[in-house]
Amino acid sequence: MEGSAIAVDRRLARILRLMPDACLRIRRGHCVLYSAHGGGKVFRTPDQRLALWIMGFTTPRSAWQVLRECPPPQQQSIGAILEQLCELGILVEGDAIPDPAPEAEHFASEPAMASLIDSVYRLASDLRGLGPAAHEGLHDHAELTLRERIESLLACVDSLRSDLAALRVPVVKRQLNALGVKPDSRDLRLHIGSGGFDLPGWVNIDSWPAPLAISLDWGLPFASASSRFVFLSHLLEHLFYSGQSQHLLEEIRRVLQPGGVVRIVVPDIGQCIDAYAANDTEFFANRQAHWSSSVDNPTRLEQFLSYAGAGPGPSQLIESHKYGYDFETLQRCLLRAGFVNVRRCNYQSSAFAELRVDHASLNAHARNGERHYSLFVEADVVRAG
Repeated sequence: MEGSAIAVDRRLARILRLMPDACLRIRRGHCVLYSAHGGGKVFRTPDQRLALWIMGFTTPRSAWQVLRECPPPQQQSIGAILEQLCELGILVEGDAIPDPAPEAEHFASEPAMASLIDSVYRLASDLRGLGPAAHEGLHDHAELTLRERIESLLACVDSLRSDLAALRVPVVKRQLNALGVKPDSRDLRLHIGSGGFDLPGWVNIDSWPAPLAISLDWGLPFASASSRFVFLSHLLEHLFYSGQSQHLLEEIRRVLQPGGVVRIVVPDIGQCIDAYAANDTEFFANRQAHWSSSVDNPTRLEQFLSYAGAGPGPSQLIESHKYGYDFETLQRCLLRAGFVNVRRCNYQSSAFAELRVDHASLNAHARNGERHYSLFVEADVVRAG
């Protein structure tokens, strides 16, 4: 083989793998391969065997070894195809660089996710603005239609979500085992949205790095009627109304045993509305001292609407408020979820000593004079018999 393309081109010593978002389509008798990283450019071939061979790179393989397995007359063309696939982002180098530390990768992925959310929103805005002209214009100079390129992006996201979904059960099970929570555990006390203020003797739940790190969209990983008390403070307003928030309330109702109690603390939007209508500048000045704003010297309306969940940019939606509650609205949500005896309470005031835990939340503690900014509500599950 001395003097051949294999011996001369040392670049072929690379380990290559197929991009996870790579797509294969059949169009007009040709196999078309593309990746979201290719900017809409594609690799096209009438040889289906070649396409299947390329798909074999789902497992990292040596480009050098691939060429050695090919008959000499085909080595030159195969080598050129490999280079083209790399240029199109369909094949990338793999296994040559050690995997980065998971925590470092997690922190690095957060700004990337924020940029992705913003980009998708702007993409949707562009499409709405251009209408059919977007489809006509791109069709004239691209192998893929606009719809196919969007579907490629969606397939990439769905594939990643599917991979992540497969991790849920083992990851949650490992955490529950570490906390000593078993499938038959009863009389649990659940602190949902702990935010780093863990309550001793409770199962403290939040996003990573909470003791039990989950997404609330998954539901609560506990058996029905397994819990005695549930406490959540300044969490519900961070969920979309009413889909996410109602789902969580129904899950709480499911895991609470007969006679169980939920205690919920949320921003009191009714109080905020009253202060705005009365032009109570002291109320908003004191509130601003506790909760800073992204706007310099915000007006009363800017404070109020932000508190009620209005106005965040797309990338801010993950952490921002999404809705506001007064007692009437929260009461109706709880009744719809199957709770009874929905009642308004005061800070650290409960008939149950276990639920006098508002001190675990800095937001629940905030007040204007002697009056707290938060709304405190409890509700019961009907006792059996």
